[in-house]
Amino acid sequence: MSHDNTEKLPPELEGAKLIFGDKIVDPKDARICHPHSRVVPENPAIHPIVQPPHRPKSSNIQLPIAFYNFIYNHYISHMLNKKILRAILYLLVAMVATCIVIYTRHRNETIPLSSLLSPSPEHGHVVIDVGFKTCWVSTICTDSIKRTYTFLENISKEKELTDSLQINHLGKDLLGSSSYIKKIFPYEVKIPVEIANKYKVTPISQFYVENVNNDDTLTSDFIDAGYGLHFKRSVTISPYTDINFIFSSLQTNPTPGWEQVSKFPLVIHKSDFYTNGTDTNLIDFKSTNYHSLDHQVYLHAKKGGSDKTNVSLKPKNGKFKVAQVADLHLLTGFGKCMDPFPELDYPVENCLADRDTMSFVDELLEMEKPDLVILTGDQVFGPYTYDTETALFKAVEPMVKREIPYAAILGNHDHEGSLTKSEIMELFEKFEYSLTKSTPDLNYLINIGDPERPDVTLYMLEAANIRNPKQLVKNFTPQGDFIRNHHSEAEFKMGVFHIPTKEFQDVRFRDPNSYLGSYREWVMARNMEEGLFQALNEEGVKLITIGHDHVNDFCFENQGINLCYGGASGYGGYAGFGGYERRIRLFEFDTQKKEVSTWKRVHHDIDKIVDFETFAY
Repeated sequence: MSHDNTEKLPPELEGAKLIFGDKIVDPKDARICHPHSRVVPENPAIHPIVQPPHRPKSSNIQLPIAFYNFIYNHYISHMLNKKILRAILYLLVAMVATCIVIYTRHRNETIPLSSLLSPSPEHGHVVIDVGFKTCWVSTICTDSIKRTYTFLENISKEKELTDSLQINHLGKDLLGSSSYIKKIFPYEVKIPVEIANKYKVTPISQFYVENVNNDDTLTSDFIDAGYGLHFKRSVTISPYTDINFIFSSLQTNPTPGWEQVSKFPLVIHKSDFYTNGTDTNLIDFKSTNYHSLDHQVYLHAKKGGSDKTNVSLKPKNGKFKVAQVADLHLLTGFGKCMDPFPELDYPVENCLADRDTMSFVDELLEMEKPDLVILTGDQVFGPYTYDTETALFKAVEPMVKREIPYAAILGNHDHEGSLTKSEIMELFEKFEYSLTKSTPDLNYLINIGDPERPDVTLYMLEAANIRNPKQLVKNFTPQGDFIRNHHSEAEFKMGVFHIPTKEFQDVRFRDPNSYLGSYREWVMARNMEEGLFQALNEEGVKLITIGHDHVNDFCFENQGINLCYGGASGYGGYAGFGGYERRIRLFEFDTQKKEVSTWKRVHHDIDKIVDFETFAY
């Protein structure tokens, strides 16, 4: 008795033939069991090709897996002749070659840089290199500028390319005041956008700062610029158009379009590699001296153009509130405290002046929510500030992050650091939400309400000091001339400057009960009488507010004008005189009642309103 061990096909496949290439195979053909047997093609006329029966989509019929494996291992592998294998190989090679060409073209194709930049006429250049000029004893210096020329020569030897280079030395020593032997001066290298497009020069689009806590990956296509800074060039990411270095970690860069590119500082000192950067927790400042971090340097950079936000000043429901922040006395690092009060319960050398000062400003702005902030001089303690720009960034950061408009005038210390008066005012003018105007004489107006007929006009005056007698003619000075040439139709006019005129000294003849506020120190009036007060009086100014004398914060009336001190706000400037808490003065104009109210808040009792009083228009 014979036994047929052949696996039975499902009824649906009885009589079906399988098609492999140009071969027709009967599933029951015993020859498929012989690997080397030749299957002669059948005559389609006699044996028409039978397609597998149609299976509905809902059918779950499948050939046994063993059958498929059998067919593949014992039939298909021997049917594919060399010609087919060669064709498949050629196809694979062609596909790989095509992918390489597409990838290479994508890598080398230069996207027009203008399409990656925000439209702005001032951004006609892109940064292609960053480096440092390191000098010892100011005579022996090294830099990496050769790297730039090598990079360009590998692209083109055309003179037009190298002639277009713009090497900008940023004018800062990244060691600050920490070394008299070694200096580190950063520089950037730029080329015009049209030249970059013409010669397909790839600009810088990414930065990386080395740090033990940096979780980002430093890949091989980054270039080492030195001091822990690396950069990468790319044409697919928006390029950087400007760079800068700031000696402080900021939450918000006040200049439109700029950003702090890493939360870690450059490795200027060995300890910088291990710092937490912006994540540094100062909670233990009482027991730890954090002034060792004063010289940390952070890279800031800009991509393309960005316009300032348009700001208009209008009363809300007939009221408009102004905060006067006087004598911040900010420095480059954390700042060392002078005459802190109340007395500290920890070493004064651990006190962080700028941290305490800006914490006070932050608290007040959150509480009062003013419509305008006026900075009335000595924002910077110049003699002890090796980078004025950093201090100014800190001064305006609380307003910028809250989108509060502000304006500044200069004091007698602002220009004693690394920037001149004009440079400071130009910088202020560029800041976001700033109403500061950089004019030739540094005087300007701020109008609140309708510009043609404002409710209030503030005369913002550069009156820090006049020491040159040649500037003086009786009753005629740059400030007096400005006031006479800028008449305002406002119902209320206010003068804002830093150093008092001699009319403030008349307070010494008044009964202390006749005015509100503290008169603790001699009024340090301007050293010459130049008619400023007279010009303001003739213009109809009814209120003057100043700074300069830190522990005076009184208001009193003299010759029809209310004269007020703001009181010092900064811990980096002197206080003393028996204990003086930092304070900020506020004004609120009521255009319906035709009056202005003023009061103060002190740092460590900020919920309390101090010396509230009201003046009629």
